[in-house]
Amino acid sequence: MDEDAAGGGAAWKNGRCPLTLKPLAELADPVADEVGYVYERAALEAAFAAAAAGPAAGRGGVRSRGAQAAAAAAAAADPSIRCPVVGASHLIRPSDLRSVRREIKREAQAASRRGGGEGVDLDLA
Repeated sequence: MDEDAAGGGAAWKNGRCPLTLKPLAELADPVADEVGYVYERAALEAAFAAAAAGPAAGRGGVRSRGAQAAAAAAAAADPSIRCPVVGASHLIRPSDLRSVRREIKREAQAASRRGGGEGVDLDLA
């Protein structure tokens, strides 16, 4: 991918959030993981919370309270989820995320100047 197409050298692996399916330019609070996938922060936080609740969440309390507490403590100590992109296998942790709001905004503005117009979809796929 050339620098111009990526908006000044940013190397995003996706053009839409894999959780919300919104184009990157429409994300309120975009964050990137260490590999270069971009997500909506609120959607990732919801995914971390769901993972912390465990697979028994919503099944009528299949886990004992002690097991739930232990799982919650472990998740709180090192919350992580697998990347939701098909073919990706890395883990995403809150501590590995960085805000990319400025970079995304800059890319959308550059695309608009090149003739992309309003609502630029930075779909790089």
